[in-house]
Amino acid sequence: MKRSLIILIVLLFFSCTLFEDEKKDNTARQQETIEWPSLANSAWPMHAHDPQHTGRSIYAGATHGTVEWSNRLDYSTDGSSPILGEDGIYIGTSRDLKSVFKVTESGVPLWDTPLVGAITSSPIISSSGNLFVSTNGFDMNAVHCLNSDGNIVWQLETPTKNKYYNPVLDITGQYLYLILQNDILKINANTGSITDSITVGGNVVFRGMSPAFATDGSVFYVTGATFANGWVDGNLSLFAFDTIGNHLWSYETGLEDDNFRTSYPSINNEGTIFFQFSTNQAAYVYAINPDGTLMWQFEDAASWNFGFNGISIGNYGDLYLINTDGEKLLSLDANGILRWEFFLENIYTDPSILNNFPKFSEIAPVIDKDDNVFVAMAATYYTDTLNFAVYDKDGQLLSTLALKNDDTDDVRDIYSMPTIGSDGSIYIAVEDGRVYKVR
Repeated sequence: MKRSLIILIVLLFFSCTLFEDEKKDNTARQQETIEWPSLANSAWPMHAHDPQHTGRSIYAGATHGTVEWSNRLDYSTDGSSPILGEDGIYIGTSRDLKSVFKVTESGVPLWDTPLVGAITSSPIISSSGNLFVSTNGFDMNAVHCLNSDGNIVWQLETPTKNKYYNPVLDITGQYLYLILQNDILKINANTGSITDSITVGGNVVFRGMSPAFATDGSVFYVTGATFANGWVDGNLSLFAFDTIGNHLWSYETGLEDDNFRTSYPSINNEGTIFFQFSTNQAAYVYAINPDGTLMWQFEDAASWNFGFNGISIGNYGDLYLINTDGEKLLSLDANGILRWEFFLENIYTDPSILNNFPKFSEIAPVIDKDDNVFVAMAATYYTDTLNFAVYDKDGQLLSTLALKNDDTDDVRDIYSMPTIGSDGSIYIAVEDGRVYKVR
């Protein structure tokens, strides 16, 4: 009897230990950057770092950096992030010159190529050294391929605007995918010819800046809405397609509105797809399984999203995002439980500096290899002094910066995602056309 009791206690102990280990596995998943042979072997080759849109670098960023240099390239950089190639930095401008610029790590311009239309998306750099970027304008909307010398390889006119829509390369590098309003273009990356125009039929609007690819490259995901009653009260949805163009499934959130905002999808190593939706009435973060079923949803107390935020994924599966009214930095664990939140206006010790306007951000945070969080913000009518902040993984504020216009001393808005270099430098484009290196 005594022996049986001892065996029972031992079994209970090990079963509890295994349960605890399993429980830990659900909340702390080590994440690895997925190899993507079609991309340049550089520190940050595309928007949100990779085709899974993790927003996570493999390098440690400068958590207490100072401005090493700034360079005014044009009069506006609206939505185009500094993208890091193997031999330079690429960025698009959107006002006067409307050009792709290539500069050195010291900020020295190497070349610029004018394009037709404003560049409000980020370039993507292939392993061959070619870069792809979309433009939008009154006269023409297009996708362009440039070589590493800035020469135009091909140009494809698109039928509708692709403002803020970032092209993505598939894992083979043969095809480029670009969201338009009602369909997704599959483009031959070598020739610029359209291979397919992908949609789901009926009245559909795609949003979310760019598709996100599953880790094996066989499936991609897009956010948007389906409209059953004309163009009124669309059902906000996540769509899954294979790379051939077949519609695999849709997850309908049940949120219905014709006036909505959405993030681009982000995908962790386990294949879970994360995204945000907001309307005038409600806002949620969703986690969807690879088979299209709901894993969890997190209700955001705010509603309506100023910009096109995304969700960045930390090294252990924790999520980092700006809430949908842009006023808070949030962290959720992999199960959708709130870890912490930080009101962006609390970067000020003197709240009177806000002049009754809350501090907000319109873009996803960036994560480094230590899960430090880098947040770019909009200025408060140019009257405050800070537009960049760094937090640790527990939400503690580490440092702040004012990235100022050298001519007027104004602090301007940042609408482009920062990027992290291999030496820890942070590259930031401010909306007045200046690019900064913080180190």
